[in-house]
Amino acid sequence: MDPSSKKWLYAFEQELTLSNLEWHSQFDYIFEKNISIDEFIHFYVHNSGVFYGHCVKHFLYQKTDIQTWNNTDNFKIALVEGLLIVYYLFHKQQAGNNTSHEIVQEAFKTIERFYVIFSISDSVFTQNKSLLHKKNERYQRLEAMIDYQVNNLSMLKKGFWKGSQFNIFAYFDIYFFYYWLRNDYVYEQKNTIKYTIVTAMIAAAYIDKQMEESEKSLISYFIASGNFPPNDEMLLQTHTQTGRSITDIAYNASIPYSVQLLVYEYAVLTIISNKKFNLWKEQFLAQLALHLHIKPFDAQHSIMLIQNFVIQHHSSMLYLNVKTGFDALSKNFSSQIQSFLTKNKLKLTNEIMESKELMELLWKAKDEKLTPQEREKVKSQIIDIVKTIPSLAILLLPGGTILLPLLYKFLPEEFVLPSAFQSNKTVPPNTREERNTPEQQDYH
Repeated sequence: MDPSSKKWLYAFEQELTLSNLEWHSQFDYIFEKNISIDEFIHFYVHNSGVFYGHCVKHFLYQKTDIQTWNNTDNFKIALVEGLLIVYYLFHKQQAGNNTSHEIVQEAFKTIERFYVIFSISDSVFTQNKSLLHKKNERYQRLEAMIDYQVNNLSMLKKGFWKGSQFNIFAYFDIYFFYYWLRNDYVYEQKNTIKYTIVTAMIAAAYIDKQMEESEKSLISYFIASGNFPPNDEMLLQTHTQTGRSITDIAYNASIPYSVQLLVYEYAVLTIISNKKFNLWKEQFLAQLALHLHIKPFDAQHSIMLIQNFVIQHHSSMLYLNVKTGFDALSKNFSSQIQSFLTKNKLKLTNEIMESKELMELLWKAKDEKLTPQEREKVKSQIIDIVKTIPSLAILLLPGGTILLPLLYKFLPEEFVLPSAFQSNKTVPPNTREERNTPEQQDYH
C-alpha cells in the first residue's frame, strides 16, 4: 500500500480486512480500566507521534512496507487510524459484534459525513468544488478530503523539507471528530486553537527575552505547516520578532480541557527544543498551567511524556535534527521519573503485591538472567499494572520500556520480596562470573 498513490484509502481498508484485526482484544482494556476516550486520544497522539509531527508507531497497520513511506505518508495513516479507533470506542455497544470489515466501512461513512459538514464551513468545497462531484467508489471522496486536510505543498515554497509538506495540526481532527460525535462542534474553533498554540510557543521561547535558533526553527515549522489564514500567519510571523507573554495567550472556557492541555504541551515542547530546563522555565510552565486551568498532576505528567519522546527521537525529528546537546535533558528527565515513581510508590506497591509470580521474577532478575519467556511475563505484567495506574502511562510510550531499569532501582528488596517470602527465600547461586542485571536485560 502506498499512501501517496490514488485509492490508498481503499487499499488500507482491504489490508485491515485481510489482517482480521481483533478490535475487542486490542482496545477493550480501555473500558475495563475506566479510561475515558479523551484520555485515550491524549495517549494516542503522543504514542503514535502525531503530536510531534513525527510518527513512530501505527496501531492498526503492521505491514513492513511502511519502511518505504515518508513522514507525510505515516502522518496520514496515523490520522486515519486515530479516527477509526475513536469511532470504534464511541460505538462500542453497537459495533461490539461486527466484523472488522463492517466496523471500518461504517466508520468511513461517519468520518466522511463529519468532513462534509465541517469542510463546507471551512471553505474546502468552496475552493475545491470538484470534491463534491468526485465519484464515491472505493472511498475516493473521503480519500480526497483527507488528502486535502493533510497536504500542505506550500511548505516547499517556504523552504521546508520534501516529504514533510503536511499540516501538522491535521491530527486535531481526531479530537474534533470525537467531540462532533458528542454533538459538540469544537471544530468551528480550529483556527483560534491553532493561533493560541503558536502564541503559547512564542511566549515560551521569549522567557529569556530572546528566541534561540532551535526555538525559531520549531515555531517557523509549525507556522508554515499549520495552514493558517494569511492574516493570522502574518501576525504570528510578526510576533516571532517582537515576542509574546502569558497574558497574550487566550484562555477560552468553551474549549475542552483536553485541547487546553495541548496548548500547554506545545509550550513544553518549545522549551525542551532548547535543551535547557532552568528555574525560569519551570516557573513559566507553572504560571501557564494555572492560566489555562491545567491540573498540577497533568502538567507534570505532560512534561515527562514530551521529554521522553524527544530524548528518544530528537535525532530523527526534522525540526530538532541535532545529534548532541540532550544530555542535560536526559538527566532532568531521569530525576523527574524518580520523583514521579516515589509519589506513586503506594499504588505501585499494592498492585505488584497482588502478583506473587511477578515479585518472584523481579527478585530472580536481581541475580541472574531471566529466560525470554520470563522477561516477557515481567514486561506483560508491568504493562498490566501500568494500565491500572493512568499516572504511570509514561512507561508505555515509545521507548518507555527503558524506564523499567529505573523501576527496578526504585524497588527495595523488602518491597520486591515481602517478609512472607523473605523467611523462605533462596538466592540462586552465582554460576556466572558476570551477572546480567535488570539494566542489561532487553525488554523491548
